[in-house]
Amino acid sequence: MKRSLIILLLITSSLLPACVSADPALVARAVAATLAAAVTPTPIVVVVTVIPTQPSAASPTPLPPPTETPLSTPSPTPSPVVPVGQVIFQDDFAQSGQWFLGDETDFQKTAIADGKLDITLKVADRFALIYNTQRRAGDFYAAVTAATAACQFRDRYGLLFRLQDDLNYYQFDVDCDGRFRLSKVIGGELTPLQDWTSQAAIQTGGAVNALGVRASGDTLEVFANGQSLFQTSDVLYPEGGFGLYAGSGPQSGAYTATFDDLSVWELK
Repeated sequence: MKRSLIILLLITSSLLPACVSADPALVARAVAATLAAAVTPTPIVVVVTVIPTQPSAASPTPLPPPTETPLSTPSPTPSPVVPVGQVIFQDDFAQSGQWFLGDETDFQKTAIADGKLDITLKVADRFALIYNTQRRAGDFYAAVTAATAACQFRDRYGLLFRLQDDLNYYQFDVDCDGRFRLSKVIGGELTPLQDWTSQAAIQTGGAVNALGVRASGDTLEVFANGQSLFQTSDVLYPEGGFGLYAGSGPQSGAYTATFDDLSVWELK
């Protein structure tokens, strides 16, 4: 699957012309980024919105009609389930200045409020990601909590890691039916390392899930709520940045994924 983006990079000191790429398969993406001029450096963070959804290789069985689930408050940063060393960075989303959120559009909105980061998709079959290329690591354990107020068929959210740019990264996501997927994205094309697989450790519906990723050399391992889900080897990206991801399913009208307490540790 190929994704292409419309990329707009705004820099306060100068205004650069927009770079536009289009895919013949009618896949379009938009990228908004701003570098704030300040005495201290501001991380480079980009918000990307893409259509259509990243499809699974196998079509899952449709879920029963969706129900509204009250959004529970994400718990504090989960304790690491692997031995870790010093903290590389932590973000409790108490301050919006760490991320450039972009402007609200007819299709998506990203916001930080009350110590949470929300990615809202207003239409079906979209996905959006927000990432930071200056917060980088090679070998690490990363954890984040995530939840959603209403969850429908194939709505999903996840963590991006060892990210090079908006077209090249690893992606770990879970969906509202209690499934997970680990993938690598190369030039905008998603290739599953483990395609959608049901796991009892993943909370379904709108419940909070604590997601974790352990990366050590070519070994990648993903966790949910303190339990290991899958481990594999891949040497494509030895290090990189981090990001957050949300995708809406074909039945979605509006879908919001809420993230809290992103932390990254060194491995012992």
